[in-house]
Amino acid sequence: MGSLRTYLLLFLTTFFLTTSCGTGPDNSSNDEAVVENASRPPTEEVEEIPITELSDCIPCNPEGPCAPAYAAFQEMYPEVTEYICCKRRSMLDNWCEFIFEEGALTIEVEFGENGQWFETEEENLPVQEVPQAVLAELSKRFPKGEIIKCERETTPYGIFYEIDLRFPDGGENEYYYTPGGTYLQGQNRYED
Repeated sequence: MGSLRTYLLLFLTTFFLTTSCGTGPDNSSNDEAVVENASRPPTEEVEEIPITELSDCIPCNPEGPCAPAYAAFQEMYPEVTEYICCKRRSMLDNWCEFIFEEGALTIEVEFGENGQWFETEEENLPVQEVPQAVLAELSKRFPKGEIIKCERETTPYGIFYEIDLRFPDGGENEYYYTPGGTYLQGQNRYED
């Protein structure tokens, strides 16, 4: 998952949370306004922006090409009832991505259209859940880096951690590690 894709996911997540959870653009609660205005009709029409205009997400449904992926997702996560499903395309293949919230985590689960599981990403992972070996190696290799985001990626090849750092000059970069603290040069080769 590249940084642009991550940015778009965060934008989509923020968009859906702010439009469906009673939070205004300044992150203040609208609960009182919602209750106060519940009995009055809206005075102004708000135009909905289709999800396809916000990212490369093509909404998918259980009857379409992602039907096997839907079945696999429901088998893997039967308790999850609220999620977004996007059909994604690359030069090599198509896949279906299911995005949902679990506490503070944003979970992305990717399947091939045939239902084959590709990976599960846990975004907004607390630093406390990153193995000490990874944190020690990060501190040693990048002593001036400040951790700004952590992600755990579970793939058929194993578990990997993506750690985003910010440096004193304002630059940011992402780094990949195995749970044992082995630094993976460049981008995780299992990352799509």
